[in-house]
Amino acid sequence: MNDAAILLRSIAGDAATMTASKINPTEDQLGQIDTAAPDNTWHETPDFSNMKGQMAQRWNENKPFGKKDIRKAAGDASEAAHPESSRDPADVADAVATEQQTGQPQGIDVAAGAHAGAVQLKAAASENVSDDTKNESHEYRERTMTYLKGKMPKERREQTIWRLKKMVVEIQGHKDCTYCRCWCD
Repeated sequence: MNDAAILLRSIAGDAATMTASKINPTEDQLGQIDTAAPDNTWHETPDFSNMKGQMAQRWNENKPFGKKDIRKAAGDASEAAHPESSRDPADVADAVATEQQTGQPQGIDVAAGAHAGAVQLKAAASENVSDDTKNESHEYRERTMTYLKGKMPKERREQTIWRLKKMVVEIQGHKDCTYCRCWCD
């Protein structure tokens, strides 16, 4: 736990340093502090009256998928999960309720349903997101992975995994850990 806390503090320190470097004013900006503002310059008050509507409109223009896409994904998920390939989510819910009440399996394939729904939503989002946004997202992901690999090299990751496994074995071997033995068996 101590190692994790140290690593998180290091990451937080890097983030704080980057933030401080972006927030700090440049030397030119600091030099302009004593410069007087131009005379007789008036600025208009911004119009905040329709801010909620503008934000809602911006969200609707930029959302990755809509209600139609969600309905299609729910239908695909239901069809993949239901033993008789019903596209109605209510049929899947009824089958699950029956299974829970009677204890008899109804043939619901939750994993296949979840996968089908996720594939559909991912496809819909991919269609509605611009290539520039995708490239920017990919660049951020690559920079993040490079940073994390630098903070946590392969040897350190392997050592951490080994320590976690050792900790789990020690906990499971403790006499007070009957719950762990039942849960892990």
